Amino acid sequence: MFKSIKMKITVITLIILFIVFGIQLAANYLFAETFYVNRKYNVMQRAYNTIQKSNNVSDDKLVNIMGDYEDNNNLQFTIANKSLTAIYNSKQYSFDANKNKYKISANFNFKANIYKFKKDAQPVIKEKKNNNDILILYGVIERNQEIFYILIRTPLKAIKEDMYETNLFILYVSAIALIAGVLFVYLFANQISKPIEEIDRFALDVSNLDFSKRVHERDSKDEIGRLSININRMADRLESTINELTTVNQELEKEISYKTKIDEMRKDFVANVSHELKTPLSVLNGYAEILKDDIPGIDKEYYYDVILDEIQNMSNLVHTLLSLSYMENNLTKIEFEDINITELVSNVLFTYDILFLDKNLDYNFVADEHFYVSGNRIYLERAITNYLTNAIKHATNGSVIQISVVREKKNIFVKIFNEGESISPNEINLIWDRFYRSDKARTRNINNNIGMGLYFVRAIMNAHHGRYGVSNQPNGVEFWLSLEEI
Repeated sequence: MFKSIKMKITVITLIILFIVFGIQLAANYLFAETFYVNRKYNVMQRAYNTIQKSNNVSDDKLVNIMGDYEDNNNLQFTIANKSLTAIYNSKQYSFDANKNKYKISANFNFKANIYKFKKDAQPVIKEKKNNNDILILYGVIERNQEIFYILIRTPLKAIKEDMYETNLFILYVSAIALIAGVLFVYLFANQISKPIEEIDRFALDVSNLDFSKRVHERDSKDEIGRLSININRMADRLESTINELTTVNQELEKEISYKTKIDEMRKDFVANVSHELKTPLSVLNGYAEILKDDIPGIDKEYYYDVILDEIQNMSNLVHTLLSLSYMENNLTKIEFEDINITELVSNVLFTYDILFLDKNLDYNFVADEHFYVSGNRIYLERAITNYLTNAIKHATNGSVIQISVVREKKNIFVKIFNEGESISPNEINLIWDRFYRSDKARTRNINNNIGMGLYFVRAIMNAHHGRYGVSNQPNGVEFWLSLEEI
């Protein structure tokens, strides 16, 4: 179930939401109360500083200042004159210096606590019974050259009660948000996965050479939209090429006088096409899977370009296999050019890097320098690719495949070594034959392959007047080919 991309997106998003809500609740339980107490602390300190600076304002203005703090910040002010007579207590006030005109009750014993009052006062928490703690400041202010004692208080119980209600509310909202979020993400992931699943099914059809269907082309300009367009282009090009090859075969039947040779050539070509399209389609499927999983941080444009290159390579490959059929029947002449064989091997390794990852393998490429040979680039790339895929298939899991390009006398050798089982001496010469299949052979026999990989190498190297071979090593097998250096 979790192999599905929509389930992966849903589960990962659910985990992220749980983590976010968990962090939010934990922070609220651990730090919110301290945060709000600190805010009260700062408000109380600011109120005290403001009153300290109100030396020259009128009594009514001072009452208004304290009233604002009482209304907006739930602060309680009590002021006593130098005789320790209360002249203000939460909106009850009489600034008569001689007597408490309105019998204002301070609810506080100034005389017993006079030692606590000072000009540089700061709020402190005073603990009371029944968890009714208060934040309190004992300050001294001066108005009109007269000393006054000010007491600023605010209860902390309300903050704790508010925190409990807030946490409970957040818990309910989080639960609803999680349920709604999972539903939304699942629907969203389903919309994303639909085109990918369609492309995946289509790629499987193409791998079986079924061109009867096409991918629905979407209006979106993202990677999926462009991929669907280019997948259809690939199918059109392959189908056109196959039709063209069919036409060519029909024309060859008319030109060649004996029917047996024509039948053999057609069978060989169809077999070759079936065999050689497996590897590039595996690479294409591998990179499509990476795009399908939508891994964060990957270079999507890079994988997109590789897929397009492989599409073009498959089209070229079909033409190449047709040329190989002509070559084997001496119906065509191979065009040679000067080739940097070191760079050619490096490019093959770069293109098929995904196959190493799929098989949990690594490779080590060693080349003394850039070597040049005369040959056909497409054919030589195919020979090296067949060696490489053969090594990947038979390599021990987790091992390192060794690839080297070296000069020995006047010849350039390309060697590919992998750890694994050795080849039986009775079969070491048979593996180069067409259609040879054996569980112990070095040919590829998975996915209905028919044992043509090493036969291609033999045909290509014979056409290049080069050499090829294989040898058993103490802990594996090494395949090689050689060409004369230019």
